[in-house]
Amino acid sequence: MEAIYILSIAKSPRAYNESELVRRQSIDEQLGSKISATVERNVGQLQVEINFQTTSKVTKKHPSSNNSNIKFIPPKTISVNKHIRINSISSHPYELIGQINMVMFSANDLSLIPGPPSIRRRYLDILISQTDQQYLKTLQRYQRTINQRNHLLRMIRDGYAEIRELDFWNNELVSAGKYIMTQRQRTLQTMSIISGPIHTELTGTNETLQLKYLPNTYIDPNASEQSVAENLMKAVEIHKEREIAQGFSISGPHRDDIQLLINNIDAGKYGSRGQWRTAILAMKMAEAKHLLDNHQSNPILLLDDVFSELDASRRDRVLAKTNQYEQCFITTTNTESINRKFLSKMRKFVIHDGKLSQ
Repeated sequence: MEAIYILSIAKSPRAYNESELVRRQSIDEQLGSKISATVERNVGQLQVEINFQTTSKVTKKHPSSNNSNIKFIPPKTISVNKHIRINSISSHPYELIGQINMVMFSANDLSLIPGPPSIRRRYLDILISQTDQQYLKTLQRYQRTINQRNHLLRMIRDGYAEIRELDFWNNELVSAGKYIMTQRQRTLQTMSIISGPIHTELTGTNETLQLKYLPNTYIDPNASEQSVAENLMKAVEIHKEREIAQGFSISGPHRDDIQLLINNIDAGKYGSRGQWRTAILAMKMAEAKHLLDNHQSNPILLLDDVFSELDASRRDRVLAKTNQYEQCFITTTNTESINRKFLSKMRKFVIHDGKLSQ
């Protein structure tokens, strides 16, 4: 599942960096690994290949041991170089995003609701980037701006730079930030409209779900980019002295958040794990619908251990919903939990001792 998802955004859904993807037993300077696929799309066939070349070196020499029977294996630093080819052409990771649309649910996604805001921002950024290349490039420019601005704020605080030098970076922050905030607002409004009925369908009740954008700087729900820019610049000016004292930027979309409401109540504070799982499933299926509407082709659905903590009726509703997609991968450790009327229509693969069989 992880390998399939990497083909979509060139990043793992769980690993912090590429070195965490490599099995320690297989590290060798002469060896590498590859993920590749041929994808049939409405606009034509696509071939994607991602190569990982690993190298390692000893980081520290261990002092000799008096016990000659003890064999010490020194620690190694692992370096992984990633190379992407799209239709045999060497490509940058950002060129891959949006080429193969996928939606993945895993147990790690349960942290979307109770976890820190950074997790929810990352989820939203990946979603928007799959449909908007300008958003991805603007997001990268914004992050570079924040890093440079934070460095300047510390220099001003320590007396090595003047306040007037902030003007350029303030304008850069607002220029990139206004587009990010506008797109986040619009996307969440759409996602909230789509996910509500799906959530009701999955629960089989009248329980409602809403997604709410919580920008760091107040903006009207229907605000234009110009209006967002004006409000953001005001916030930057108001907090300037505080930012200099603290040495980092406190105004801008890097401090945004998303709130999930179940029956108009904050799910993060008052929802159960079962409610979280169903709400996130509804979000993921709304994400799939959003991608379909923008690309006119069904995304691939990846559901990893989706049935845990779901009762039989909700499992059946989830399976009935997956039938609407052209291709869906589902993992489970217990096939007995799957209704046989759905199981009979599936191709089953078994992974045992690291080997895949049908």
